Amino acid sequence: MEKFMKCEKCGGPSALHLGQRYHYKECGLDNVYLINTELLVCKACDSTEVVIPQIKLLHSTLARAIALSPNALSGKEIRFLRRQLKMKAKEFAVYLRVDASTLSRWENGDQEPGSQSDSLVRYVFFRLFEERLGKKQEGRMAEQIASTGFAKERHEVCINVDNPSVYSYC
Repeated sequence: MEKFMKCEKCGGPSALHLGQRYHYKECGLDNVYLINTELLVCKACDSTEVVIPQIKLLHSTLARAIALSPNALSGKEIRFLRRQLKMKAKEFAVYLRVDASTLSRWENGDQEPGSQSDSLVRYVFFRLFEERLGKKQEGRMAEQIASTGFAKERHEVCINVDNPSVYSYC
C-alpha cells in the first residue's frame, strides 16, 4: 500500500511504503532489523527515510535483547548498552571494575571481554537500568544471563515496530 507525501529534503513527491523490513544500522549495530516499518522514498532525490515510532521503547527493547542474547557481547553491543544507560565510559568502567582503557578496547573491538566480564556487563546493565531508569525487569534475569554468550553464530535481532516491546532472534 502506498501513500504519497512531500519529501522533507527536497520537497518532491515521496511515497510511503508500509510493511517493510529495514536494516536498522543507525542504532550502531550491524544485526538489527525492524519489521513492518514505514519507509518514505522520494521520487525526485531518491532519498529514503525510515519512520520509527516509539524510539525510546524500541531502544529499551533492543538493549534487553542484546543483554539476553545467546551470543558473546560485541564491542558495539557493550557501547549500545552503556549509552542506553546514558553513562560515560569512565563511569561505566567503575561499575565493571575495569580501567576505562579496557572498556574502550572492548567497545572498539580491539579486545574481547572474557566470559566473566561479559556476564558482569549484562548484570550491571540490568541493575543500573532498573535503578537509574526506574524500570523493573520481568523474568529471572540471573538465570537467563547465566545461559547466554555461548552461541557460535551471530543472531539477528528483529523488532516489529507495531509492537516495539517484543523482540526475536532471527
